[in-house]
Amino acid sequence: MLHVVWYKRDLRIHDHRPLQEAWREKEPILPLYVAEPSIWQGSELSIRHFQFVQESLEDLKGAFEKLGGSLFVTIGEMESVLHTIYESVGPFTLHAHEENGTPLTYERDKRVRQWMKVRGLLFHEYQHCGVVRGERSEELFKKDWKEFIGMPVLNAPDSIWTIDQENLPSTISTNMDALSRFKIGGSRIKYGQQGGEGLAHETLESFLDERFTRYKEELANPLASTNTCSRISPYLAWGNISMRQVVKRTKEALEQCDRSDDRKQLKAFNSKLEEHCRSIQWIEDHPSSVYTSGNPTFDQSREVWQEGFERWSKGETGLPMIDAAMRALIKTGWLNNRLRAMLLSFACHTLRMNWKEPADYLAGLFVDYEPGIHYKQVHSVVSPESIKRGRLYDPVKEGKKYDPEGRFVRQYVPELKHVPDSYIHEPWKYDGFFHLEYYGPIVDVGRANRNVKARIAEVENKGEGSEKKKAVKEEDEQIVFDLFTE
Repeated sequence: MLHVVWYKRDLRIHDHRPLQEAWREKEPILPLYVAEPSIWQGSELSIRHFQFVQESLEDLKGAFEKLGGSLFVTIGEMESVLHTIYESVGPFTLHAHEENGTPLTYERDKRVRQWMKVRGLLFHEYQHCGVVRGERSEELFKKDWKEFIGMPVLNAPDSIWTIDQENLPSTISTNMDALSRFKIGGSRIKYGQQGGEGLAHETLESFLDERFTRYKEELANPLASTNTCSRISPYLAWGNISMRQVVKRTKEALEQCDRSDDRKQLKAFNSKLEEHCRSIQWIEDHPSSVYTSGNPTFDQSREVWQEGFERWSKGETGLPMIDAAMRALIKTGWLNNRLRAMLLSFACHTLRMNWKEPADYLAGLFVDYEPGIHYKQVHSVVSPESIKRGRLYDPVKEGKKYDPEGRFVRQYVPELKHVPDSYIHEPWKYDGFFHLEYYGPIVDVGRANRNVKARIAEVENKGEGSEKKKAVKEEDEQIVFDLFTE
């Protein structure tokens, strides 16, 4: 019997349980990637994500060929593709990792399970990072995660026996060219990280060998963090490397550390790995968070502002740190966590925009977009449990603190390259501002943020004592971020 290995967000050959389980049957395998229009078109996914996937598939194709097999791809809805396979080769068994994504992918998986069940075919699904479908308590998650991570890393098979192309319909092919004609919205990038299992391991090793030494200190630095952060997040998001591999390799590096400061750096990074998966578990616990607000109370102070969105989305707000962060993201597909939270907070709090459009727009720009992590960050920033846990950022203060010489700003906002350091984050105060080809600030940030605090506190505490209202309004700004594996 044929064993179909369905690739989704797990584009690798090592530590891949569906592939291992299919290989152990000693029967022909069909390793298959399906580009599904219902998943890719009209959602928060974008062409830059698919660009990363294509690069990963090319790398995966080479890995299969070295083992004597082939990787197959096609475009279509999964149920239709399965029907085509069924008509061509008869009964088969399907193997796949669970995809912990949006309700869109969850409903797709339910339809596939039903399709297989109706025909009496087996469909085996496997965890991929210790996340369990269905709501999980913190204690249960930790238990499941440690148990999963503690299992041995699965090596790649020694050889692969894949089905011959001639036994399949022409729509399923080893030729990747058809994927290049798949129409997806968004913009490609030239300067972002490239996909592939080999590059994933190279990136991890370069971090553990040398780049980690100032990991903690440079987390919030807009330029330095591009090198001192691990940068493995896109490879985890698209499955070029497994979380188990990253955890085990990090622990090995820790054991080899002689310097106490180096151990502190790696321990700080290691602590993020469990949180990375816990955030993915979060979307299993709160699937509706992709579409609904975590705290509707906050939505009452927001509105749709198309002009504001357009300027924010292009990096044309006249606030240098906001514009530099957005332009860097558009160009490279990556930002550190603090800048991500700042962009969200500025759009949804300072500019009072409804959260959904900015959240989906950013999802389409982040090459390392992982639904659970992304939407958990969105709601922790823009719709927290209470005003006391709100995240309000002042981009002028952020710039002065984390980019005092304006290096980051000048790199991505060249209009300001000749502005003195003392004015780089407030160019409108510079005598030569009107000779610059740059925008005036879209908003008075200080005044806007004060109004946001007062407005949300008033809505949230409506009907409660004035003393509590006053205390809430005077609450200091708190900044809680760092949910991503940087």
